[in-house]
Amino acid sequence: MDEPTRALCYAYRNPGPGYKPLKLKDIRKLILKKPMKTKKGQKKPKRPTLSAIAQAAKSYLKPKKKRGRKRGNRKTTKAEDKKIMKKFQELRPPGKKITSRKLRNALPKKIRKKVCRLTIRRRLAEKG
Repeated sequence: MDEPTRALCYAYRNPGPGYKPLKLKDIRKLILKKPMKTKKGQKKPKRPTLSAIAQAAKSYLKPKKKRGRKRGNRKTTKAEDKKIMKKFQELRPPGKKITSRKLRNALPKKIRKKVCRLTIRRRLAEKG
């Protein structure tokens, strides 16, 4: 659920003093999810579930916890980055392209298990 919709759920469920909070079923009637774009066109907008509305109303103002790795902590070491770069230069002929899938499959098994294709793309982008 996007942020404006979550805000609406919270506002309907927690109105100001002197107003009664709306029931979840009533909130559901007022809110539509944004339609997703597909290749053939747009799908019909759907209504969020009652549990999604309840969760959005309950957790809207709570601060989110930090996610991801700590700053400076990387999945690969500098030595592994060098191996990735070296294998990239071996496989890629000058002026040609190479996919991250081919590069990952050519890496040693120890590194291949450790990193995904997105990590490989990021390491190559860091090196230019």
